[in-house]
Amino acid sequence: MRVEGVDAGPVSVEGDPECADDEQPASAVAAATTTQSMTDVLRSMRGSLACREMRWIGSFARKEFVWTRRAERARMYEHCVAAHEAVGQLVYASMSRDVVVLRWPEQGAERERLERLAIPRLLIVEAGTEPPPSESCLEDWLRLPAEDCDVRARLLALSRRAACHPMVPVLDDFGQLTHRGVSVFLSPVDQRVAQVLVESFGAAVRDAELARRAWPAGSSEQTLRVHISRLRRRISELGLTITCVRNVGYVMREQALSLAREAT
Repeated sequence: MRVEGVDAGPVSVEGDPECADDEQPASAVAAATTTQSMTDVLRSMRGSLACREMRWIGSFARKEFVWTRRAERARMYEHCVAAHEAVGQLVYASMSRDVVVLRWPEQGAERERLERLAIPRLLIVEAGTEPPPSESCLEDWLRLPAEDCDVRARLLALSRRAACHPMVPVLDDFGQLTHRGVSVFLSPVDQRVAQVLVESFGAAVRDAELARRAWPAGSSEQTLRVHISRLRRRISELGLTITCVRNVGYVMREQALSLAREAT
């Protein structure tokens, strides 16, 4: 604003809404930039914390499952030791292998679930209780107290019967491999390798056939060995394993079958 004859100099426009879009001072621009940078940092931290939280939740769920399973084994051990200490130790050890030991009739629902999944099971029948009628070769029972040799014989027999009746895993188009009610997801390459082994489940597949099906453009033997090793670790939680047959190739089978063959 200028008065005639007087040089009043520049007039402050602070607070004038009409001048809100004028150039901001350097300090204001720096402050806005800093604020925006802090916002980006906080957003990035929130995303990182969310990812960590999901990993923690998944890790906690897995640990909780393991703790629950260990607690169940401990209860079974204490129950059996009360009747016969040596038998209790054998039963407790067997629970981490291919034969599941159950209390009858207390765990009747679990028995039905294992029967649907074709998992071998040994029933510990309580005193004064009739054993359940069953025609399955994957089920046996005994009543405590029992001799150690009887327990060993039943566990070994069930393991061998399971080896004679392997259940073929199922692999869908999305890379989900399912076996006895447990599933894992495989990478595209591992899926192609597993597909060949599942199609010939229990029989050896030659190295050349595996490489041709998994890598149509060609691959090296070292690449095949690396993926076989990774796939073997991946499917171990399903009760499956991959065995190398010298000068032939690889075979996928149940771990129960491998244990039974080693025992013989």
